[in-house]
Amino acid sequence: MNTIYILGILTLAEIIFTREDFNGITIILWVLYGIYKLFTIP
Repeated sequence: MNTIYILGILTLAEIIFTREDFNGITIILWVLYGIYKLFTIP
């Protein structure tokens, strides 16, 4: 389940980072990714 979720994030990130008009979404994505990492620290 985590693998699918990570692949989904990476796919979204790849799409967003290649479009400069999605700066707001990029910031939100990094915030959500940071929160996700906080809950998955080994």
